[in-house]
This record gives sequence, structure tokens and C-alpha cells, in this order.
Amino acid sequence: ARQSVEAHTGRVLMRQTRDIILPEFSDLMRLGAPLASVVSISYVDPNGASQTVPSTDYLVIAPTASPETPGFVTLAYGKDWPSTRDQINAVTIRAELGYASRDAVPASLRSAMLLLIGDLYENREAQSDALLQENRTVQRLLSPWVVSWF
Repeated sequence: ARQSVEAHTGRVLMRQTRDIILPEFSDLMRLGAPLASVVSISYVDPNGASQTVPSTDYLVIAPTASPETPGFVTLAYGKDWPSTRDQINAVTIRAELGYASRDAVPASLRSAMLLLIGDLYENREAQSDALLQENRTVQRLLSPWVVSWF
């Protein structure tokens, strides 16, 4: 149920560390929601060596007023992203995502999970003649929490 809610909303519910892998740096790099912190930003330089970007070279934007907005990383004023090797996994942003505790997860998301668990329990047979339908209440509970990636 948790994974289903996370997949539908694009949010991370329970606090965890995730690596966001990118092919290169960009002006505004979208992370996830809710964003607690950026642990580090590392990259592979043109010579193939792993390097870390100093935290003074970038800004972390973690909106708290708008629950559907993800966190971002952008350059600090007057800074430039370093050159990277031309490879698909040249940049790694390690970030702490998710709500601080179970109680911090919005009630409507917890309610949606409980409804999903109930549906899964009621329809737990491997084969059934029953026609299963999408629970519209679950969709209504989740829709305000879908992450907007613009």
C-alpha cells in the first residue's frame, strides 16, 4: 500500500536516503518530495575521478508551504557546475527524502493506504471471478498530494 501511494503521488513517505543519478548538471535539478536535506553532490570528472561539490557551491530549495512541490538544487550565486565525464551516471545527488515520522505523514495519505490494505485483504485470492475496480476514494485522497514536476 505504501509503495502504491508513493508511486501514484511521486512522494517518499518514510524518511530514507536516496541517490538521484543524472547524466550531467543542470540549472535546476529536481529531487523529490518531501525533501529533508541534501547529503552530498558528487560527480565523475573528465578524467574519471570521483569528486564532491562543496556545499557552498549550491543552494537547496525545500518548499514547505506547497505540499505538491518537490525540492530542488541550484547553483549558488557566482558559482559554476564543474565539468563532468560524458556518461549516463556522471552526477549523484544523495538526499534525505520523506516525512520525519509516521505521524508526520498527512492523514489523507495514511487513510488511502488503509483503504488499499482493506481492498488487498478483501481481494487476496490468487484468482477471482469478481470484477475489481479502482477505488475512487483512494484517488480523491491522493490527488492533492501528487508531486508537480512542472
